[in-house]
Amino acid sequence: MPMLNVDEKVILDDFRKAIRLSEKDSVIDVDQRVGKKLDSFLLRLESSLNEIGPNIPAYRAATFVIMYVSKGDGKQIVGKTTFTVKDRTLVIIPPRAIRSYSSHSELSKGYYLSFNLKYYFQLHFPVHHLLKMHLFKKNLIPFCYLDMKTGQDIERIFELIFEEGHQQRRNKNELIALKILELIILCDRQVQPADSKAGDYYSPLLIQYIDLINDHYKEHHTTGYYAGKLNIHPNSLNATAKRYLDQSAKEILDTKLISEAKYLLFNTSLSAKEIAYEIGFNSPSHFFRFFKRYTGDSPLHYRQKHLNL
Repeated sequence: MPMLNVDEKVILDDFRKAIRLSEKDSVIDVDQRVGKKLDSFLLRLESSLNEIGPNIPAYRAATFVIMYVSKGDGKQIVGKTTFTVKDRTLVIIPPRAIRSYSSHSELSKGYYLSFNLKYYFQLHFPVHHLLKMHLFKKNLIPFCYLDMKTGQDIERIFELIFEEGHQQRRNKNELIALKILELIILCDRQVQPADSKAGDYYSPLLIQYIDLINDHYKEHHTTGYYAGKLNIHPNSLNATAKRYLDQSAKEILDTKLISEAKYLLFNTSLSAKEIAYEIGFNSPSHFFRFFKRYTGDSPLHYRQKHLNL
């Protein structure tokens, strides 16, 4: 079994502590109890079962989960659906859905991928395309059984994500995000909706906000402008962002500005001062402080570290 890296050990240790603190017949809110939060992480199922055990009580989290059991058996509950896990079972766990596992065999193998859509705000990718998929609908049947060929295709993607995640390579986060996107598309082809009555897991208002940011981030750096365009109070916009993405409306906007700054640093010869004006900062010194607050580095130092990878 592959050795766990530092982040994986921390995640599993925090999760184990959260389970130990759970009360009988209560649902564990992992977001409130787990200290370290990552935009995405991938674990081997055998690693998590070895660390935590085959039986996991009911819990919920804000992240989206794709789990693939390549080999094994057990019982699982996602939302109101109880199903049997067997070889080549694909499991989709929407954000905030209650889930639990029982009787997973010790020989089970597979993958557990957890991610949130903040991951895709760091890329030049229209997130609203994702939200139109079956995977992000409330009427999703949360599991299916795959044929051997599809199972092999999914395993290949997981292994590529693993390999990239354990290397120090240029643009590795972008490549991992694209591989997760490939996995999402492949999984979306497999799952089926139960009916057509249920709504979405993500707010249409949030999608509108993200689209507005993409159109106006260079001219407007305050959430008040976007709230006005959406005809809502800034506090309501912030509450919606917190509910669905576990970050403030300002953090979503700032993430877009940081991602654009990084793109220009890595892919153009523009100076840091020129980049500041390009993305709408009136003062280069304001941009430098903003960038360092989010990355821990000055723009020039960040560019140099990227070039040295």
